[in-house]
Amino acid sequence: MDPDVITFAAVCTTIVATIGCLVGIGVAARLLLMRAKRLATRPPADNDRLLHLEQAVDAIAIEIERISEAQRFQTKLLADRTADSER
Repeated sequence: MDPDVITFAAVCTTIVATIGCLVGIGVAARLLLMRAKRLATRPPADNDRLLHLEQAVDAIAIEIERISEAQRFQTKLLADRTADSER
C-alpha cells in the first residue's frame, strides 16, 4: 500500500477521534450542568425556623454579654482587693 494513503488514513482517523472526543466532552458537560441546575433548586426557606434560629442566636449573645460583664466585675473586685491589701 502507498505510504501517502496510510498517512492520510491516520490523519483522518485522528481528526475523527478528536472531534468525537470533543463532542463527548460537550455532551457530558451539558448533562452535568443540567443535573447541577436541578439539584441547585432549594426548597423555600422555612421562615418560622429562621426566626427561631435568630432568636436563639440573640439569646446566646445576651448571655455571653452577661458573662463577660460578670468577669469584668470580678476582675475589678479582685484588683481593688489587691490594691487595698498592698496599702
